[in-house]
Amino acid sequence: MIEGVASSVYGRQDVAVVAADIVCLLDHTCDEIRVAGALRRKRSAMTALAIVCLPKTHAINDGGWTLQRSREFVDKLKEYNIVVGNPDDGRYVKIVHISGIPINVYITTKDNFGLILALRTGPLTWSKEIPNLLRPRYRIENGHVYENGSNDLITVRHEHELFKIMEKPFVHPECRI
Repeated sequence: MIEGVASSVYGRQDVAVVAADIVCLLDHTCDEIRVAGALRRKRSAMTALAIVCLPKTHAINDGGWTLQRSREFVDKLKEYNIVVGNPDDGRYVKIVHISGIPINVYITTKDNFGLILALRTGPLTWSKEIPNLLRPRYRIENGHVYENGSNDLITVRHEHELFKIMEKPFVHPECRI
């Protein structure tokens, strides 16, 4: 924590250590995992760590074929104190690291990883602007991008794809204000 600041604000170095720990723990259970939020934007202080991940899945036949998250991914998250969410099938889980630093884990699909990474990298004012930049041609619904006037899903696997859809040049995380 930063000296003289409320205990809910953590220094970049402390959060970076926790990020390395959680990414190392989950990396082999995910097809993709990235640090997001203030740490990715290279801020000096933050209130939590944000992680965006695409867990590995496998097909199961439960009367029809469906994808189920890796049991190991779910079990690794359940080793932590879960404050909010369900790692079995939720899109968001808030856990607390042993250091006391809260970790917001955003769980994606292969079709929305880039969108969620951009939204969760922030900052909040920038994230709130993304739906406006997609209009009038596209909309965000349930964490995915769709073409307006249809239910056609627009795949956004990488942030660069989102910027292309918005017809904007890519903005590096540390420049997003």
